[in-house]
Amino acid sequence: MGFKKRFLLLIFFSLPLLSVALGISPGRIDIPFEPNMNKSFSFLVIPHMAPFVKFTARGDLAQYVSFPKTEATIPLGSSERFTFNIQLPAVLSKPGLHDTRIVVTEYPRGFEPGAETGVAAKVAVELQFWVRVPYPGKYLEVTGFSVGSVPAGRNAPISLEAIHRGSEVIGNASATFEIFDSDWMKLATIPGGWRNVMPGESVLFEASWPTRERPPGYYYANATLEYDGKVEKLSTKFKVGAELIKITGISVPDIEPGGVARFKVNVESFWAEEIPNVFAEVNVLNADEGGARSESKTVEAWGTQDFMVFWDSEKNPPGNYDVEVSVHFLGKKTTEKTVLRIIQPKMEIPWPLVAAVIAAIIALYLAYRFLLPRLKPLLAPKKRKKGVAGELSVRGARAGEPVEFVLRVFNNSGKAVEGEAVFDVFDQEGIGVASLKGGKQKIGAGEIIEFVARLPASKARAGSYLASATLSYDGKEGVVEKTFSLREEEKPPWEKYR
Repeated sequence: MGFKKRFLLLIFFSLPLLSVALGISPGRIDIPFEPNMNKSFSFLVIPHMAPFVKFTARGDLAQYVSFPKTEATIPLGSSERFTFNIQLPAVLSKPGLHDTRIVVTEYPRGFEPGAETGVAAKVAVELQFWVRVPYPGKYLEVTGFSVGSVPAGRNAPISLEAIHRGSEVIGNASATFEIFDSDWMKLATIPGGWRNVMPGESVLFEASWPTRERPPGYYYANATLEYDGKVEKLSTKFKVGAELIKITGISVPDIEPGGVARFKVNVESFWAEEIPNVFAEVNVLNADEGGARSESKTVEAWGTQDFMVFWDSEKNPPGNYDVEVSVHFLGKKTTEKTVLRIIQPKMEIPWPLVAAVIAAIIALYLAYRFLLPRLKPLLAPKKRKKGVAGELSVRGARAGEPVEFVLRVFNNSGKAVEGEAVFDVFDQEGIGVASLKGGKQKIGAGEIIEFVARLPASKARAGSYLASATLSYDGKEGVVEKTFSLREEEKPPWEKYR
């Protein structure tokens, strides 16, 4: 095995290890802005497959970041702490979060920058360095809103957390919570109290809702946060539970006769504890031996799980089959219905035949497009009148690309002549766009000659045009005209909004 192959295999097999190896701590540093800040911060680097690491910065404030050391070698199996410095100006004009990343890149042994080998499987990790500039005035930023899922009969805890990102004291911030059932019918309105909030301070509004004997299922909560004439609304959902598992989805692709149906059953738990030994079962009602079941699994508290059930259609004919899907748990079961379609197989056309038809179509098109126009004058010369005849064609239809004009001349005068062609291009207002020379050529008796000229891309703008080709020969002139249009190239939808 050559060196190149061994190298590629080394890179291939090392990638899974490298992808989860390199570590950095802490993962984030979040600080308030201070004018003319000049501070150092430390971070811990844990290498894995390679001892050589390099430090860089990117993001909003990268220009203010410096490193005492931009690279280092760390013994494998150990870790080492490093620092970076941040020196900020007196003012940052943009309020809010400024996101900067401290990037640590690890190079495999023998592939560090400057080594003779030029290709490296590199891995990088980032430390998020956030600097927050206070908003002018009063500004509460919600950092969390949740309602805890609980078994029926217990109180569901409600919490709304916010932090004051502004520069002035908030005298009276209050929260109100509303509870709705799954049909968005209001069940309760609960006050969350009020607070005074200092700049930079976090505030927590808490309440609870007694679920009493509410049926298990999804419920919704709205929160309204008000302070000094400002209002912010949020929404979330939560569960009121019981020892219940619901089927949230069933999918089964169509199969052909004799195929195996693959039922994917999605379930969701509405109980506060894990439920073991859960399995799904399918019963194809109008088929012989229509039963099958999945393996047993444990569904986590408030969690979701997928089950796969495989049913062999054997000799059941094509048609639609009603299916009953059940999920069994704790001596109970939940049931839903779906439909399985067994369909006739599609008639397959042999690929060699498809390829032959496509090749024939392409050959016919090429013959029609390029060969026939050249053979036509030769195959029927007697139909032409004595003299010199010309045909003008335009190649190109997109704006911003060169356009080619071709004057095809057939000399049926019975003697050789010398011809000179000039191409003129006019816009739809009749204003001349360009005059192009097609050169001089000698045209023998019975011969076909092409005169060619090109309109440069800079003049090929979108619109309608008239092309005129003038052929001068033996003191005579002949003119051929043709209209054509140039269109802008259609861009993909994602490029239109750049």
